[in-house]
Amino acid sequence: MIRTSFSTFSFPAGASKKWLNKRNCLIRQCGTKWMILSRKSKNFKTKTMNWKTIFNPFGKFNDIHLLVVGIIFFILNIFGCYYAGNVNDSIFHLSRLEDNQTIWDVLKINSSSTIFAIIVLFILAFLLNNKTRIIDIINTVLISAIPLIIIMPISGMSFLKNATQSITKSVADPSQIETINLILVTAFALASLPFMIYSFVLYYNGFQTATNIKKWQHIVLFAVVSLILTIVSQTIL
Repeated sequence: MIRTSFSTFSFPAGASKKWLNKRNCLIRQCGTKWMILSRKSKNFKTKTMNWKTIFNPFGKFNDIHLLVVGIIFFILNIFGCYYAGNVNDSIFHLSRLEDNQTIWDVLKINSSSTIFAIIVLFILAFLLNNKTRIIDIINTVLISAIPLIIIMPISGMSFLKNATQSITKSVADPSQIETINLILVTAFALASLPFMIYSFVLYYNGFQTATNIKKWQHIVLFAVVSLILTIVSQTIL
């Protein structure tokens, strides 16, 4: 009987060297692919974090920093409203500034509407979550207004103001509305739409971050209260 001992069996020198080279090549290829996948995953996470930061800065930045930025833009908005001939009589609504009103009237109305919104939202937030901080609600109101503040100077341009006034005067007789004025006002409205949507997104994300609401009933209640808040504010101011 012939017995074979596996302990004494070995590959020929040439075959063993080829096998080792092939193994090392596979290891290098796997390592390279893993590095590429890791980089792609890191880049994807970075892009995701960037989008989250844009749409919800409340969970990313320090609340004091957000407050300072919000106050700066609030002050700029007073001058922007006066330049454009508008006042913020509610957080998402603008009214025309009367001829006899001054920048101090803009300050009074804008401040009143902002304080009114903060008080109402904080009461709602406290009822939903008694751990809600007042600074988070202040930041929600101030930061969510920034996109609308950015486009405020555009609405104050003379050609756009003239077009708006012309259309307002011709409401009783639509046939008197000039096409160019209609195009200008429509174009500005369409250009403003993304800023308005972004403002709403910041408003909701700020309140959601402050209160940690998740139930659909709470979200609906927040939407209803916000709508009532807007209507009441522009009615009394």
